[in-house]
Amino acid sequence: MFLNKINNMATYKSQGIIIKRRNFGEADRILTIYTKRSGKISAIAKGVRKPLSKLGGHLELFYVTDFILSEGRNFDIVAGAELCEDFPKLRKNLHATEQAFYISELTDKLLHDEIESRKIYSLLYETLKNINNYGDMLFLRYFETMFLQELGHRPEVENCVKCQEVLIPEKIYWSSELGGVHCENCKPVSHNSIKIRPETVKIIRLFLAHDSGIVKNININNDLQKELDDVLEDFIKYISEKEIYSKKYTKR
Repeated sequence: MFLNKINNMATYKSQGIIIKRRNFGEADRILTIYTKRSGKISAIAKGVRKPLSKLGGHLELFYVTDFILSEGRNFDIVAGAELCEDFPKLRKNLHATEQAFYISELTDKLLHDEIESRKIYSLLYETLKNINNYGDMLFLRYFETMFLQELGHRPEVENCVKCQEVLIPEKIYWSSELGGVHCENCKPVSHNSIKIRPETVKIIRLFLAHDSGIVKNININNDLQKELDDVLEDFIKYISEKEIYSKKYTKR
């Protein structure tokens, strides 16, 4: 909803999460914000890098902020900002910082501008909150699974994606090309199939059927964690055809 005019520019309010920023000019900064109302937008915060800037304390990475934005020609302009939530552990803990960078980069690179999704906004917010509070890497796997679903790439993990037959636990294969699991008989269809554990399939099923609270009830060993990570990473690469550079830091 448009609120008023500032210097003949329409202004509006929206809550958003800052997922990227870069310096611009001598004192400005360009922000990439995933907003609740308008999806991903770019906005310029003028003078924010000056020592006495009133906006500076409200516009850090991963902050949840209530914005007043003025429509601009190339970028919207941050006319006002009020911090809502800052997730302090995301800056104090290196592993939490790396995880937050990863999901922010994934959101930035895989989503087009100005396509609104309340579900993705809630997913991003809840994941940052869970990383801040718990730091469990499994929350990243949950984010990836549900993010893929919201993008229209829900992984098939119930029956064979090719022939629809019920899967035999000891003979389950994953194919990113096909978009999910398949049986041994359909293996020749995809040249990039890998055999995966039934426990990995079960975890993805749990993700798809529950909210993020289910993560706290799942205990898995390192081998299973790695397989789940590899499967989802390969699927994301196949779909996006993009390199997510911060991914390598979350694998350390």
